[in-house]
Amino acid sequence: ATAKILYEAISALRSSAELAPLNFSNKAYLLEAEMLSFERKHQEATYSYAAAINSSCSSGCVHEHGLACELAGYHYKKIGEAVTALDCFQKSKQCYTQWGCQMKVEFITQQIENMSI
Repeated sequence: ATAKILYEAISALRSSAELAPLNFSNKAYLLEAEMLSFERKHQEATYSYAAAINSSCSSGCVHEHGLACELAGYHYKKIGEAVTALDCFQKSKQCYTQWGCQMKVEFITQQIENMSI
């Protein structure tokens, strides 16, 4: 039942992205990436995270860019790609700094410090 709801949400976001790509494309890609990561479809998730990061950067939504990088970092950490995870977390920290959200900056800083590479 949960998977059906996720697929419906992704479909709705994709439809919205056709009308307003700058507002919805990154959200559709990010939700898709999270679902694929959860389903252990790591290769497909990697493509969707990259698309979410690129789309959010293009749209100029720095907080959404930070979120996409952060979630990609967790994905890469989960699959054992620590160097890529660290790079994503550092990009996320830069975005959150630019956005002015000190609490997220501190949280991501902790994630970076806890990585053993």
